[in-house]
Amino acid sequence: GEKSSVEVGKVRIQDAVIGVASKDLSELRIRHIKLADCNQGFAAYQKKAEFGHSTLTVETYEAERIRFLYTIAPGSVLKLEGEEIR
Repeated sequence: GEKSSVEVGKVRIQDAVIGVASKDLSELRIRHIKLADCNQGFAAYQKKAEFGHSTLTVETYEAERIRFLYTIAPGSVLKLEGEEIR
């Protein structure tokens, strides 16, 4: 949803179009994630004009057979293992 704050410990996602997404002023923090066979691994964006950009923080990850590791819309932020990607 919009303006959410979520923290995830350990998760595995397989055969998904998008592994994880953060949108519309939401903040998503993942300590460890394993992605496999996904079209996109991570996505951060603004969908609705009345809300703002989002933040997605991933402390550690493993990725296998991911077509696009991430898609980040202008203004949103992905922090991937300490590296900030805008």
